[in-house]
Amino acid sequence: LVDAVICTQGTVAVPGEIEEIKSPEWGSAVTNAPYSVLHTLLDALANSGNGRYSYVVDTHTEHPELFEDYRIKHALVKALGASYAELAEQAAAWLSESGEAVVPLLKNGFDPKGKREMVRRVSLIETICGSRENDFYREMLPQAEKDVKGALIYALRHAEDNAELLIELTKTERGSSKKMALWALAAMEHGEAKRFWEEYTEKKPEEALTYLVESQAGWACRLTAISFKKLLEPWAGAASDQE
Repeated sequence: LVDAVICTQGTVAVPGEIEEIKSPEWGSAVTNAPYSVLHTLLDALANSGNGRYSYVVDTHTEHPELFEDYRIKHALVKALGASYAELAEQAAAWLSESGEAVVPLLKNGFDPKGKREMVRRVSLIETICGSRENDFYREMLPQAEKDVKGALIYALRHAEDNAELLIELTKTERGSSKKMALWALAAMEHGEAKRFWEEYTEKKPEEALTYLVESQAGWACRLTAISFKKLLEPWAGAASDQE
């Protein structure tokens, strides 16, 4: 069929400049891959059981070049929702190695009301792009639900300009979404985030410390030390009285 099309088009003259054919942004086609190989691999990625996961891993080890085919990239994105958790996590790990080239495919068909697959998509996008996809996080957030909303909120930590929005979300959200907003704020260097946590530690020091102890923000270390000191002061006084 390809030969027939080429021969037919070769006899047709079209005015204009010759331009290179643009390949999809998320990968390149492996033109010499046998259909039988890709078909079996695509089937293994789309289904679970009967040793399919082992086949996918073994194929990646023996023929990693096949995973650069855009058809396989597409299947890997679909596999993020696989019922077999090991396959979903492995697909995410391989996709993360593709860099920004795979982001358009991750955003294509994104459902902010979706389930675990969409959470993994958000995680991959923010891991690969950070603040460069901030507009995407904010655009999807109003429609998002449950764990997808939490993932999008946590992704807001990459852009310092999101501090005020995150502070607002700590007031309007509940449950895990509120916790994600708090975790995101704890990771930011923004002055508003610092002031938020200074006030929070005054009101709820023990709860604040659960978020601050893992923060790498410059102000968090000092604030954590001050909070620990205040919590330990009554114990220090009791020890002195016993002496």
